[in-house]
Amino acid sequence: PGSGIPSKAYSIANPPQDGTAIEILFERRGALSERLTLLNGGETLLLRGPLGKWAYRDEDRHAALICAGTGIAPMRAIVRYVLEKGLPNRRDLFYSDRTPGRLLFRRELEAAAERGVGLHLSVLEPEGLWEEGSWWDGARGPLTPEAVAAAVGPLADSAFYLCGGSRRIALRPSAKRHLR
Repeated sequence: PGSGIPSKAYSIANPPQDGTAIEILFERRGALSERLTLLNGGETLLLRGPLGKWAYRDEDRHAALICAGTGIAPMRAIVRYVLEKGLPNRRDLFYSDRTPGRLLFRRELEAAAERGVGLHLSVLEPEGLWEEGSWWDGARGPLTPEAVAAAVGPLADSAFYLCGGSRRIALRPSAKRHLR
């Protein structure tokens, strides 16, 4: 309050079970994100929300979570929510970013994969493919409907949740219209 910095919407990165904290992800772009990096604790923030119009549905038999960049925030919350509740439905997480080092929560997501979450990672740029003593041998390029279909099978029985930049999620204009 009183900073004169315009507000911005951020996605929550932790599930509702974490009732005492709200985690957000942001890139250091713009006045608000720069100001947030300077917080030390004890400051007052004015929060509004939630502002989104979608939420995860427990009854979805299969959920395809598709995200890029900091769009991983709500998908991470969904993955943690489903695993902590022990829901039996199938989940596939498709996550893309520019380089392997920018794939946020990677270890946590790999642990989720060991608990049954289908994990599909991809990177866009050839730079930065060397990571922790080995070459990146995962998928390269933006997420595409064809890659999702190849991994999940028939799409008619799936619910789709999308969040992230259009450069890293390559949906055709017709697909965008149907996924609103």
